Amino acid sequence: MKNASKIVLIIAGILLVFGSIDMNKSMAFSTKNDMIRKFPNVLDLHGVPQEARTNKLNTFTDLGAWHGYSLPPKDRQQFYGGFTGPMLIAGNHGPLYLSKAFNQIHITDNDTGKEINLLKDKSPEMNAYPGMLKQVYHLDHFDLTLELRYVTNRTALVKTVIKNRSGHRLNLNIKWTGKLLKPKKEPYKSAESLSASKGGVQVDFNGLENLNGSSFEITYPYKVKSVIEHDRYTTQLKNNVKVPAKGEHVLYSAQSYTFTAKERETEHKKLEKVFAHPKEYIKQTDKRWQGYLTRTLKKGSAQKKYQNVAVKSMETLITNWRSAAGDLKTDGITPSITGGDFSYGFWSWDTWKQAVAVVNFDPRLAEDSIRSMFDYQITKHSNRPQDEGMIPDVIYFDKEENNYRNTKPPLAAWGVWKVYQKTQDKSFLKEMYPKLVLYHDWWYKNRDHDHNGIAEYGATVDPANNSPEAALEAAAWESGMDNAPRFDQDFGIKILKNYDKKGQLVGYSLSQESVDLNVYLYAEKLYLSEIASVLGENKDAKAFKKEAHDIKKYIQKHMYSKKEGYFYDIDIESKQPLVERGKGIEGVIPLWSGLANHKQAKQVKRALMDENQFNTYMPLPTVSKSNPKFDPEEYWRGPVWLDQAYFAIKGLANYGYGSEANTLTAKLFEHADGLLGNGPIRENYNPETGGQLNARDFSWSSAFFYLLEQNYLR
Repeated sequence: MKNASKIVLIIAGILLVFGSIDMNKSMAFSTKNDMIRKFPNVLDLHGVPQEARTNKLNTFTDLGAWHGYSLPPKDRQQFYGGFTGPMLIAGNHGPLYLSKAFNQIHITDNDTGKEINLLKDKSPEMNAYPGMLKQVYHLDHFDLTLELRYVTNRTALVKTVIKNRSGHRLNLNIKWTGKLLKPKKEPYKSAESLSASKGGVQVDFNGLENLNGSSFEITYPYKVKSVIEHDRYTTQLKNNVKVPAKGEHVLYSAQSYTFTAKERETEHKKLEKVFAHPKEYIKQTDKRWQGYLTRTLKKGSAQKKYQNVAVKSMETLITNWRSAAGDLKTDGITPSITGGDFSYGFWSWDTWKQAVAVVNFDPRLAEDSIRSMFDYQITKHSNRPQDEGMIPDVIYFDKEENNYRNTKPPLAAWGVWKVYQKTQDKSFLKEMYPKLVLYHDWWYKNRDHDHNGIAEYGATVDPANNSPEAALEAAAWESGMDNAPRFDQDFGIKILKNYDKKGQLVGYSLSQESVDLNVYLYAEKLYLSEIASVLGENKDAKAFKKEAHDIKKYIQKHMYSKKEGYFYDIDIESKQPLVERGKGIEGVIPLWSGLANHKQAKQVKRALMDENQFNTYMPLPTVSKSNPKFDPEEYWRGPVWLDQAYFAIKGLANYGYGSEANTLTAKLFEHADGLLGNGPIRENYNPETGGQLNARDFSWSSAFFYLLEQNYLR
């Protein structure tokens, strides 16, 4: 790294000589970035953590980085001049705040010997724009601007601008300080080690499982000297900064979080290029976000309040993007950066759904996120060959935590096809098609107990599925509706064993055929048929379409109750609808896929528009209000989940009920607490009050708010 250090020092000299520029060359947004400037603070990114192990703040990240930042609120002035954090996603340990503000700038006027007090600006600008955090302080003789953007998937670049408004030259001394926010409990309390580095400071992590060798570094492309005092540091810029009258001076620094020595070495090489051409990297970041906004706003509502939701949704999805790290081999999207274990794993059906939204503004991320789950598709050479083709429920930073007890509902082919419709990337279809077919076939080999071509939710042969209760738990997880009433034990649900032709146990099924599962499989067959046609696999295309037709007839005949005017799961033996379990949102899925006939769709529509069933204050709860087991705050027993709400609205539109679809969409947006303001997008909502429930900054809710805004708020 000696040569690299020389390069950095040369760059530093160039920047110090030419860093001061004429004030006319303003650092303000260019005209091309005006769209970015129109969407400040659509999500509240202000706050300071009280302790290291917390997830109570909204956080900004980009490019799949594993560390994030917020802005200091105006009532926490002692943190002015720095960005809140960083908050690290410490691998499988989840969110960990390294500091309240680890890199605060201090400026001293060398002519007077006095430090400039940032509190002199009683109302500094603290704005979170798409792709950037920005602070502006208007002081006696100059303006100080701090901008934070991500330039790689491991580094945030901080641009500092001192704009001299006076008629005389400024002679300034600059330093930065920071203090670790030590966790209260071991092993985290002793894991962090702060030290000076040649280019700044770094924090190394030791004694944490899967994180030995990880580090956080602050790097400056200038001559600096860092002094460490226990958990505090000071980094002093060796050369004074001289800003000409009516001119400005620009400084850059980088904040990087890496997991291995190899990553750190690679990042150092990238930083040489970043510091050599910082303006170009900033331009690329702004251009990318400008593209996100342009693609998002060219469609959808013309009302600013709804556009704000689309932008907030997009920002949330990008913030939850995690790049390949640990045992995650490909970039993907986590459920929530602030959600504990939701912050470092990828869930399968979350992934399929999120990709359908993300492809609208970042096609590559959409494709990669789908690939990330297929990285762990079971092969016949694995230790569970009977599950060849299966996609695990969730994969984590540490693969030992992956859940193979169950999969999730089959929406992969839907996700792939919707991505292809936007990208026209035929190579992606060719890559995914055989994997999709394997996954599709697995359902019928391992989850069709009576071999009638209709599948059941169930569980794998797994040490953790060692009792009927454990298998039922996994089967409910497999549905995605973990604690929905239709899976209550008191209904006498049986766990059935499934065997292959050789008599080998290959899995377990519930004693009910679920309507949503088989509608998803019906839709998958149609999407696989479309994919096969594009790829010239005409025999496959014809076969999938024929199978879909058979399922359609079966569901229309057996899973619809004429008396109730609704679709239900059915008993595997009697093939009768399980109406005694009450109406659930799963009964609308036949409309989403176009499977229901028009008479059936009309009856389902009546239930959806009935204020005593699904047309609640915030509409489309997961369980009808008329269901005796309805609970507005109990996860899948009543709260509004946006994926199911979207499927219901799409279903209404499919059958010509566009007015009803638009009405319900508007109610969702108007009545979800905090949505039209700067509140976070939640995992789910109380249907009776619109109150926020469970995880914040939730990806699939963001994906479906995005799709709803794009299609049903004209």
